[in-house]
Amino acid sequence: MAGYGNAIESIEDAFRNGPGDPNLTGIFDGARGAGKTALLTLPADAAEECVWIAARVSAVPGMLEDILVQAGKVLSDDVSRTHQLYRHEGSRHAGTGRGRPELEVPS
Repeated sequence: MAGYGNAIESIEDAFRNGPGDPNLTGIFDGARGAGKTALLTLPADAAEECVWIAARVSAVPGMLEDILVQAGKVLSDDVSRTHQLYRHEGSRHAGTGRGRPELEVPS
């Protein structure tokens, strides 16, 4: 999106750098209709490419429940795909089917 290149690049770098990067926290503000929601799709897509879970919700009552449902679905889908790969391929190092070579669990 025009004019936001540096901000988007900083956020994408933060997802690659992982926890502790100060650019993982940010505030997008602007007038109604200025494109904030459209702008947020770019870092959400970048987050998913870096194995983060991006919850796409609106700030309305029930938002937290929506986040939990979306996160749970992504995790469930990943576990299901991994289980299927283990079962069908007999592999000890199966991927998740989402373009990720393996799941990493932070310590």
